[in-house]
Amino acid sequence: MEMRTNEMLELGLKSHGYCCPGMSLGLRLAWNAMEKPGISRAKGGC
Repeated sequence: MEMRTNEMLELGLKSHGYCCPGMSLGLRLAWNAMEKPGISRAKGGC
């Protein structure tokens, strides 16, 4: 099951503690990096 964008943002906010431009940019870059080579999220990971 793939995580949707808003779920990823909520998880990032939960682990980071607050929302800032760096957090949202980092999540977007990581999301794009995972899509390019077809990498999926680790099972049991956050």
